[in-house]
Amino acid sequence: MPETYSHQYHNVNLDRFEVIDFREISEDVRKFFKFSNEKYVLTDKIVRIIEPKKSYSILDVGCGEGYVMRRIYKQVKRCVALDPDSKMLEILRKHVKNNPKVVFVNKKLEDFETTEKFDVTLSSHTLSFFSDKRYAINKMLDYTKKDGKLILVLHCRESEQLQMLKEVFRLTHGEEINHIYAEALCRYLVKQGFNPYLEKVETVSRFPSLEIALKFSYFLFRTDYQRVNSQGERVIRTYLESKMRNHNVEIRTHHGIISLKNNAFY
Repeated sequence: MPETYSHQYHNVNLDRFEVIDFREISEDVRKFFKFSNEKYVLTDKIVRIIEPKKSYSILDVGCGEGYVMRRIYKQVKRCVALDPDSKMLEILRKHVKNNPKVVFVNKKLEDFETTEKFDVTLSSHTLSFFSDKRYAINKMLDYTKKDGKLILVLHCRESEQLQMLKEVFRLTHGEEINHIYAEALCRYLVKQGFNPYLEKVETVSRFPSLEIALKFSYFLFRTDYQRVNSQGERVIRTYLESKMRNHNVEIRTHHGIISLKNNAFY
């Protein structure tokens, strides 16, 4: 059942959460999906929440390889696939075979302008790429129709992948890292007058060897295994070894899918 945060929130400062340069992890993101069931399990859940209809227009902010777009573009009227990574868009283009229902926009959200309003605006694991997260959320709301649906996907606070990031970063850098998570964003949205619903889904990544998992050290820990000192190497290797299951490095991720109607300011 979805969780509602209508009456439980405190002040949340979105400026305190980390900002990632998408160019630093885009290649890892493409490779990561080879080892994760996220592209199936998470996508299935998002599609059920969208409830695609023939009349719908969809804006996917930071669509990546477009797993959601691939699933729904034949069921809706129009899809706008927005991503600053041209390689990601090219992968999506090959899958939808230049179908006229799908419009490709190779831009950042900050540089994207349109007068169009969408029935559904989706942003899956993209908020960490924005230095001004409030601006990004407000802009996505501006592009969503009145009573349309905004869907934001983030890690949950208890996600193993998020806890790994925080623990290993602290051990290798001697400081904390604040990665934005779903429960905190829900509390922020409530303060803005929305009534968000949070649904959770678990996915699993299985790397067939420790050496392969080590290649994703920056993606997982914001720490490059090839560039840290010997102590950092030991920390990362030891941590990943603790996740070995049946010769695989197994990492579980809890995703929080936040959905809300765009009606707080009307």
